[in-house]
Amino acid sequence: MPSHLHGLTELSGKLTSPTAEIRRRRFDPDAVPAGSLPAIIRSFKAIVAKRAYQELGFKVELWHRNYFERIIRDGREFANATQYIIDNPKKWEMVRLNPEAAKIQ
Repeated sequence: MPSHLHGLTELSGKLTSPTAEIRRRRFDPDAVPAGSLPAIIRSFKAIVAKRAYQELGFKVELWHRNYFERIIRDGREFANATQYIIDNPKKWEMVRLNPEAAKIQ
C-alpha cells in the first residue's frame, strides 16, 4: 500500500490478571495492557519505524498516531476482510494508472 497497511490479528488467552492491570493503570494512566491490541500495534509500529530509520535511512515520521480496528465475529466476516485485503492493492494500482476512474467511484 502506498499510504497504509492492512492486517488481521487474532488475540487469544489472558496474559495479565485484571487486578494487576487495574493497579498498574491507577498509577500510570497512559499504560497499555500487555498483550492487548494497542500494545501489539504500538510494538509493531516501533519495531518497523526503528528499522526504517536505521536500515533505510528514513528521516520523516513513519506512522500516523492512531489506527482503525474492527472486530471480526464469524467466518463470513473473516473471508470478506481477507478478500478486501487481497483486492486493495489492485484498487491502488487502478487509481495510479487511471486517476479519472477514481473520481467516478
